[in-house]
Amino acid sequence: MHTVPVFFIMALLVTAGGRIFFAASASLIVDIATPRELARWFGLVGVIRNVGLGIGGLLAGIVLATHNPDIYHMLISASSLCYLLAASLLLHLSEPGQRDYEQVEKVPYKAILQHRQFIFFLISSISFPLCSMMLATAFPVYVTEAVHAPDWLPGPALLLNSLLVIGCQTFMVRLMEPFRRTRTLGLAALMWGISCGCFALALFIPPFLVVPYLFLVVAIHTLASILYGPTTSSLVADLGPVALRGRYLATYEFSWGVASALTPALFSNLYVVTPSLPWLFLAALVSVSGMSLLWLERRLPARVVWAKKQDSI
Repeated sequence: MHTVPVFFIMALLVTAGGRIFFAASASLIVDIATPRELARWFGLVGVIRNVGLGIGGLLAGIVLATHNPDIYHMLISASSLCYLLAASLLLHLSEPGQRDYEQVEKVPYKAILQHRQFIFFLISSISFPLCSMMLATAFPVYVTEAVHAPDWLPGPALLLNSLLVIGCQTFMVRLMEPFRRTRTLGLAALMWGISCGCFALALFIPPFLVVPYLFLVVAIHTLASILYGPTTSSLVADLGPVALRGRYLATYEFSWGVASALTPALFSNLYVVTPSLPWLFLAALVSVSGMSLLWLERRLPARVVWAKKQDSI
């Protein structure tokens, strides 16, 4: 029992580190990249992150298969050294945006909370991180227990998710650049709504079709995430003044923290009512989000809606 507090502290540190990382890395990207290239850089970071997740998952699987604690300790030590190496490299990184912000007065966070368009965007798009996280949280349990798909299916399906992000993220970012960011997010909402509805319908798919059917639905769900990630980050970065981009992105990352806390509870409470209810609820919620963004589009500046408009700024 003495290890429980230690595990709690470690989990707290890992969670805090993750949230700080996403907020800080997003702020660093907007300092380094030109406005036109924001989505491309966010997309590239997403690809690299998924490569790391894939390698980490593979190594963790190997360690678990060996049942050798020494190998596990070696993996933890190697991970710690990698973090120290990354930290040392970051300490030597120049601060390209510092010269732009030196003379800017500090603005309290309440100024951001008074930005109605931004707050409306955060509230209306909360379903997006929920949809993104639901795949890893709900899919393995749902397909094996409710749909009665083969037990081996979740692993390859989630691997497909990572491979699609790695292979398609940068291509999709370039493909969607000529279009309005809000319309790209609307398309992501539509695809998520379709995929969540299809997940609910999986209960009625004949057993001989269920495996290819679920792979197809996972692919649709993943493509929605690919459209959503870089587009949202670049839109949020352009919503606020240049000097406050970091704070806007940090506040946006808070919505991911809320979603990560809500997703397990949301899934478990709705799942006990009926297994398809979490997916139906998300389909309805993301549809409302998509329509809300189309309404918000007319109230946003052109530089926020159009990535191409950044060329003239």
